[in-house]
Amino acid sequence: MRLLFLSAWCPFPADNGAKLRTYHLLRGLARRHEVSLVSFCPEGDDGARRAHLAGFCREVTLVQKTPFAARRARALAGLLSAQPRSLVANYSRAMALAARRQWAARPYDAVIAGGMHMAPYALALPRARRVLEELELARLYEPYAAATSPRARLRAGLTWWKSARYLRAILPQFAAFSVASATEAALAAPLAPRAQPRAVVPNGVDVAACAVIAAEPQPDRLIYPGAISYDANHDAVAHFAAEILPRIQRERPAAHLAVTGKTTPAQLAALPMARGLEFTGYLDDVRPAVA
Repeated sequence: MRLLFLSAWCPFPADNGAKLRTYHLLRGLARRHEVSLVSFCPEGDDGARRAHLAGFCREVTLVQKTPFAARRARALAGLLSAQPRSLVANYSRAMALAARRQWAARPYDAVIAGGMHMAPYALALPRARRVLEELELARLYEPYAAATSPRARLRAGLTWWKSARYLRAILPQFAAFSVASATEAALAAPLAPRAQPRAVVPNGVDVAACAVIAAEPQPDRLIYPGAISYDANHDAVAHFAAEILPRIQRERPAAHLAVTGKTTPAQLAALPMARGLEFTGYLDDVRPAVA
């Protein structure tokens, strides 16, 4: 089959969870199908990234991604829109044009939208058989379910309501969709047509690539290989540093935790600075540290 994959993340280098998933899905699909990629990339048309991805994608188009700015006119308009604010604020005419050009350049059997934020670009392609890959809902629903103050519940509830309403409207236009877990599947079920094909495609790990790395274990050293720029990772590190690491240190005083990935001063300031908490910064290859 000829497949067109639209990605919100440039999958190389594969240095976060979303990129890892997309990178390995593309490589897996390319073993049996002809795959073309149109992807956002913060650096724009980066030749080195494009060259690497061209090793398994027939064609690669990288589109400059504009950072989100809360005070930009489109972001403010998103507050008043019935669509999710992030879709309105981050919509890219350049991405829409690149997707249409690639779709018109050759006959494709299907287009795969990598996440809800790529759905508008897939929907704009004429006569397309569409698949929505990794519909992610828990990070939208859980803040609403866990909110304790009326203000937080209203804000999170509005985000969830807009997202659920949008998905109910667009999912019938997709031939199928995938999610990463049974929890996500349960959240998606009420929003999708009953007979619509869907699949749980869990995240995985390249076992062979990790098996070639060997290292001596370091006593009392723990590692969290996940950037705190992702809110779920930030929450995990905050909870571990405040509630769990001190308990371990009562039994093992030398115990310390290394957290990998890029950080900003604001992200660090929002964390409890527990004894034995270390931030390594970005590592080009995290495997030796984990080993």
